[in-house]
Amino acid sequence: MNTASDSGRARRYKDSILAPLRRKNRILYTSTILVGIVYLQWLFRMLDWGHPVAAGFFVLAELICFVCILVWADMLSEERLHPRQTMEWKGKLPDVDLLVTVCNEPMEIVRPTLEAVAKIDYPHLHVMVLDDGHSKEVRELAQKLKFGYSARKERTAAKGGNLNHGMRITHSPFVMTLDADQIPKPEVIHRMIGYFQIPKIGFVGSRQSFRVPPGDPWGNRDTVFYEAM
Repeated sequence: MNTASDSGRARRYKDSILAPLRRKNRILYTSTILVGIVYLQWLFRMLDWGHPVAAGFFVLAELICFVCILVWADMLSEERLHPRQTMEWKGKLPDVDLLVTVCNEPMEIVRPTLEAVAKIDYPHLHVMVLDDGHSKEVRELAQKLKFGYSARKERTAAKGGNLNHGMRITHSPFVMTLDADQIPKPEVIHRMIGYFQIPKIGFVGSRQSFRVPPGDPWGNRDTVFYEAM
């Protein structure tokens, strides 16, 4: 991880890799702004102001687009510095209960999640699979991975009720929750647990990225947003 020489703060992940791209971005947004200014000046001169309502709405739409360009340029030009992404826990690591909620999801979704949970690198982790679907396959997989398993009889209040049930039967000072389709990385708890040493911190959320099929029409690029931007 690169560091700023004068501030002592850590640069964004992959910032040095993105530096050449950011220089190209500066050229791009500067050129776009200059062209936009010339275009707006031309627009004011060429519009038929004999129809003020139509002309006014058209100018308003173009001004909104130009403001969006300015916001985009500001985002690209910002120097991205932030505190280090991980805060180490001082002293003995505390126990953590990990609750995985399941309710009739296909095994091709549940299995990768539970297998990834089994690879989490944390010494005092207690996993409980909360199965509202009463699935034999889920129970057998949980037993194979040496996880706790619980299937409540009265499935009230949907997933929230399932989580409340899990919290009543577990006792660690910290709780992590996962849905059936959330695949954690091995270092996930180490990267989050240290933040609980900050006074008044009671909840820590992790970054997420989504696996999308080839040819995704929406062009999902959330990993680029979280890791690079």
